[in-house]
Amino acid sequence: MEAVEANRAKSRFLAAASHDLRQPIHALGLFASAVRSHVAGEEGLRIVDKIISSVGSTEVLFNALLDVSRLDAGILEPDIKPFAVASLLDRLVDEYAPRAQSKGLSLCLHSARHIVMSAPTLLERAIRNYLGNAIRYTHRGGMLLGCRWRGNALRIELWDTGQGIPDDKLKDVYQEFYQLGNPERNRANGLGLGLAIMRRVAQLLGHPINVVSKVGRGSKFSIEVPLARVEETQGKAIDRRLCSGHR
Repeated sequence: MEAVEANRAKSRFLAAASHDLRQPIHALGLFASAVRSHVAGEEGLRIVDKIISSVGSTEVLFNALLDVSRLDAGILEPDIKPFAVASLLDRLVDEYAPRAQSKGLSLCLHSARHIVMSAPTLLERAIRNYLGNAIRYTHRGGMLLGCRWRGNALRIELWDTGQGIPDDKLKDVYQEFYQLGNPERNRANGLGLGLAIMRRVAQLLGHPINVVSKVGRGSKFSIEVPLARVEETQGKAIDRRLCSGHR
């Protein structure tokens, strides 16, 4: 029990100090960018660019770790309210479509016309982690973001044609710093924290998550969100169908 409480205390400290801890790293990035215009010579510019890249990587990792601490500390209070899920999914697909296109992938949306009961900001964050992960590990084909009505809930699903996950690794992908196919810890392939944060967000919201996968064929990640009310269409109406990118 003492070890558990010590871990919680550490998380609460980091969460409380997150703003003060983020500021110096953010400022360092700004200063490094500003000094670039005062450096002459290719070698000097190359060194400054490496500094800027290193600071950027550090900031991304640091922010992710602080996000995990805030979730573990239990200080986030989800703002649960009814909202239209279509507007959230539309915005995310519009944002992530260019990333998919840059890899020659398609990103399609089948968005349901429903009102769900959740915290919009946190639910958006969870789906962002799903999208970012799918684009990172998909190298051909594409992704489909869609909704299925299930009783009093709406299941938001993301299908991809990526490398797939072995059955014995399905639970591991939600653990911190776990990455398939990245033993050298190449930061270009992410940090291994996206799905760990997603799991914590889902637990905070009380939304069940699931993953099914087949090696060499792809994966389906899902999160189940309560409906605020049942539409007249009984969950079968499609508000928007969008498919962008390579076919």
